[in-house]
Amino acid sequence: MTAMTKAADFHRYFDRNRIYLPESLCTQLERFNTSIRSQVTEFAAHANLDEKAVPAYQFQQQLDASRKVSEYFDKEVPVARAALEAELRAILGASSRNVG
Repeated sequence: MTAMTKAADFHRYFDRNRIYLPESLCTQLERFNTSIRSQVTEFAAHANLDEKAVPAYQFQQQLDASRKVSEYFDKEVPVARAALEAELRAILGASSRNVG
């Protein structure tokens, strides 16, 4: 599954490069990464269900899992990205007022 592969890729990349980031940001990214893996794992448990081969309640669980993971990414990814960008700007000595 692509989402699981991408989550694993993110974890490996982050783990190799965490030395370049402040510990407080690493802690935030670790929490984000753990949450991503949890969301993706829950979604994967329901992702391959065939609507015609399972009871309606199981298919509804698949739809709910899909909606939940989509909402999670829509909400949490921008927050994590903003935190990372702000921290990197601070490291580089640029404030958000100087960027743009």
